[in-house]
Amino acid sequence: MSYALIALGSNHQPVEHLRRAALGLRELGQILAASRVYQAAAQGQASAPPYWNAVLSLETELDVLALYAALKALEQASGRNRPSLLVSLDLDLLLYDELVRDAKPILPHPDLLSKRYVALPAAEVASDRLHPLSRQSLQAIAESLTQPVLTPILTFHLL
Repeated sequence: MSYALIALGSNHQPVEHLRRAALGLRELGQILAASRVYQAAAQGQASAPPYWNAVLSLETELDVLALYAALKALEQASGRNRPSLLVSLDLDLLLYDELVRDAKPILPHPDLLSKRYVALPAAEVASDRLHPLSRQSLQAIAESLTQPVLTPILTFHLL
């Protein structure tokens, strides 16, 4: 079994799309933990609705490429169109065990070190886990990032 950390985001019917995504992720393995859902302004898109973001940890038998393909299939099934101001569902594989990759999926995901809306919910579900490259705990990474302002709005009850 492998451990995966997955970021979920939506700014178009987010309750519906995040709920469906979590149910779809259950088909890929066992959900171990879920962060709260946070709301943040869309970055670099002033006219876009705010995003809802969360992170789930998953134990899976899928290898990294199969898991990544399954995440992209869940996005596609949600009606995801690129590029668009309205994002039905964005699923990012943040960590897969201690794997480091330079090809898709890039691991660890670069946003884990630079985006608070990724790092803070990740720290909620795996605070002591170390980033495979920086060797910082996810908690330390989250504490180092101060922007954007995040508002906790929901608790995932799908475990």
